[in-house]
Amino acid sequence: MQTLKALYESVEKQFFDTLTKKLSSLFLLVVVSALLYWVALSIRADIMLQLRGTPMDAAALGQIQSRLDLLSNAILLSTLFTLVMVSFMVWYFRHLIVRPVLSMTRALEEVASGEGDLSRDLPLLTHDEIRVLASTCNRFLAKQREVISSIQGLTVQIAVESARSLKNISDSSDSATDQARFAREVMDQSNMAVGSIEDVSQQTQGISSTTAQNLSMARDSYAELLEVTGNISQISSSLNEFGTLVSGLNQRSSSIKSIVGLIQQISAQTNLLALNAAIEAARAGESGRGFAVVADEVRTLAQNVSRATEDISRNIDAMLDEVSSTHQQTIQISHSARETQLVVERASGHFESMIGDFESTNDKLADIAEHIQQFASTNTGINERVTRIYSDSQAIDQRMQHSATATRDLSGVAEQVQALLGRFVLGHGELDAAITRASQCRDILQVRLAELHKQGVNLFDQSYKLIPGTDPKQYTTNYSERFAQVCQEECDKLTKGTRGGKVTFIVDSKGYCPVNNSWVSQKPTGNREIDLPVCRNKRMFSDPIGLRAAGNKQRFLLQTYLRDTGEIMTEIDVPFFFEGRHWGNLRMGFDAALLLGK
Repeated sequence: MQTLKALYESVEKQFFDTLTKKLSSLFLLVVVSALLYWVALSIRADIMLQLRGTPMDAAALGQIQSRLDLLSNAILLSTLFTLVMVSFMVWYFRHLIVRPVLSMTRALEEVASGEGDLSRDLPLLTHDEIRVLASTCNRFLAKQREVISSIQGLTVQIAVESARSLKNISDSSDSATDQARFAREVMDQSNMAVGSIEDVSQQTQGISSTTAQNLSMARDSYAELLEVTGNISQISSSLNEFGTLVSGLNQRSSSIKSIVGLIQQISAQTNLLALNAAIEAARAGESGRGFAVVADEVRTLAQNVSRATEDISRNIDAMLDEVSSTHQQTIQISHSARETQLVVERASGHFESMIGDFESTNDKLADIAEHIQQFASTNTGINERVTRIYSDSQAIDQRMQHSATATRDLSGVAEQVQALLGRFVLGHGELDAAITRASQCRDILQVRLAELHKQGVNLFDQSYKLIPGTDPKQYTTNYSERFAQVCQEECDKLTKGTRGGKVTFIVDSKGYCPVNNSWVSQKPTGNREIDLPVCRNKRMFSDPIGLRAAGNKQRFLLQTYLRDTGEIMTEIDVPFFFEGRHWGNLRMGFDAALLLGK
C-alpha cells in the first residue's frame, strides 16, 4: 500500500503538479477514443480483407462495408465529440476551479510576501464550494486583521506603559539614589556621632570623675574654711583683747608721762632751789661753803634727773607713739579680721552652695553619662539600621536598573512585534489608518520636495549653521526656509487630522528638523523654559530615539518614548527617498490612548 502511495505521489509530482495538468488528464479519454477508432479501422480492414477472400454477393459485401464505415464514422464522431467535450470541460473547470484558485493563490502570495496586503479580500468568482472556501478565507483574513490590529494596539499600549514604567522606574531610581545618598550621609553622620558620643561619654565620665574629685576637694576646702573661720574668730577675739591691753597700756603710758612731767617739774624746781642755795651760800661766805657744795651736788643731781626724765619722756613719747600706732593697727587688724571673717563666712556659704551644686552636677553628670551611654547604644542601633537602609537602597537601585533594562527590552520587543506586524497592510483600525495617512502625507511631500531638488535646492546639505542666542540650540541650512514653505501646511493638516495627534515634523538622516508644526515653530526668546516646548523647529534631535527615527528605511517605524518636555508620546516614522537615496523621515507623534480610544 505504501509502495502504491509512493508511486502515486511520484507520478503526481512528476506529471500532474498543477490543476491544469490534472484536468488535462481528461484528454486521455480522447486518446482512448482515438485508439478505439484506430482499432476499429484495423478490424474493418481485416474484415474487408477476409470477406474479399470468400465468395459473397457483391451487394451483401457492399452492405457490410457500408455498415463498417458507419461504425467507423460513429467512432470517429465519438472521438471528436470526446475531444470537444474534454477541451470544454478542461476550459470550464479551469474557469470554475483553476482561475479562482489562482486568484486566491495570488492574493495569499501577496499576503505572505514581505509587504503583505491584508486589506484585500479573496475574490468570490464562483457559486460553489470554492466560493465558500474564499468566504471562509475572507472571514479568516478579517479575523486576522482584527487580531493583528488588536496586537498592534496592545503592543502600542505595552510600549506606552513601558515608557511610563521606565519614567516611574527612572524617578524611583533617582529617589532610591537620593535615599542611598541620604542614607550614606546619615550613616556617615551617625558614624561620626557614634565617635563623638563615645568621646562625649568618655569626656562626661572624665568630667564626672573630676567633678567628684573637685567635690571632695571642695568639701575639704569647706571644712578648712570653717576651721579658718573659727581661727579668724579666735584671732579677732585675741585682737580685741590685745586692743584693750594696748589701750590700757596707752593710758598707763600717759600716766607715766604725767609722772615724768611732774618729776621734770620737781627737777627744775630742785635745780632752782640748788641755784638759790648756791647763791645764798656764796653770800654766806665761808660758812656757807659746805652748803654750797651740797647745793651744787643737788643741782647736778637735778640736772641729771632732768636729763634722765627728758630721756624717759622721749622714750615714753616714742612708746606712746608706738602704742598709739599699735592701737590703730590693732583696730585696723581687728577690722580686717572682722571683714576677713565675713568674707570667709560668705566664702564658706558659697562653698556650701557650690558643694551642693557640685553634688547636683555630679548626680546630673552621672545621669548624663548613663543617658549618653544609652543614646550611644540607641545610635549604634540606628546606625546599623541606616546601614541596612543604605544597603537596601543600593539593592533597590540595582533592581531598578534591572527593571529599567527589562522594561527597555520589553519596549524593544513590542517595537519588534510592531515591525513584524508592520509588514502587513491591514486596512483596519485607527493605527493602520494613521500609518496610511502618514504615508500619504509623505508621498505628497516627497513629490514636492523632489521638485525642489530638481530646481537646484540642495536637500542633502548637512552644513548646519548655529543660530546665535538660541536655547535649545537651533540651526539653519540652505534649504530650511524653502522646506518650511513647502511642508509645514501638510504637517499641520496631518496632525489635526489624526485623533490624538500631537506633532508632525520632518528630520534628515542626522536628526536635523528643518520644519515642524506651526504652533511649535515660534520665534525664539533665548529663555530655555519658554522656548523648549514652542521652538521645536530647526532643532537637532540626535538622541537615540531621534537617530533611530532619522535612520529608518522600513515601510514605517513605530516607537514610544518620553519626550524632553516630560510627556509620553508614540510616533510613526515613514522614510523619504530622493533619487534612490535615503534622505530622512516624516515623524508623526500622537497620544496612543486617544488614537486607540482607550
